[in-house]
Amino acid sequence: MKWDKIKFGNYYQSIKEFETNPIKWRILSISDDGTDALLISDKVLDYKPFNETYREFAWDTSTVREWLNGDFYNTAFSEEEQLEIKATTIIGDNNEDSITDKIYLLSSEDACCATYGFDTTFNTNTISKTRAVKATDYSCQNGASRASSYDKIGNVPWLLRSPGTYMNSVAGVYYDGESFSTDSYVDCGIRPVIHIKK
Repeated sequence: MKWDKIKFGNYYQSIKEFETNPIKWRILSISDDGTDALLISDKVLDYKPFNETYREFAWDTSTVREWLNGDFYNTAFSEEEQLEIKATTIIGDNNEDSITDKIYLLSSEDACCATYGFDTTFNTNTISKTRAVKATDYSCQNGASRASSYDKIGNVPWLLRSPGTYMNSVAGVYYDGESFSTDSYVDCGIRPVIHIKK
């Protein structure tokens, strides 16, 4: 699968201190009227836990959601770019009410959506190049290169916003595109998702 890509916003990507670079995004879908584009970062941009401390699983109270819509949002996008990012209503994967976010993570269901270009089979025994992804040098420095699942060609695991298979765990995508679960307080790759006005 070859995604169309665009650059939007700037974030730390090299190991040079305080240097930001344009963020490259994969276009997952465009609305029928062409006014809305759904984007996911082309690489893992940072390494964060779903929650910084052990707690009950919930996207709406997660520290990664707070970081995405706070520090990351304000660091990566200018005021003009922020106006182009649309608030998106998503349904929580843990019987949560609808939540509105500017920036979020894909769900397990999203990660096997053919419309978005992903393989439709998503489990612990299915390797998938459509979900395998590399990390920026910055995120490697922040933890990706220390991950036990970091492979020889640079692919790293990344988080989803869905619950994992055991209590208070979170679902993710393994370096080879398989699904996996990890404790929610363990650092993992972050691939932000946004809707922008076109």
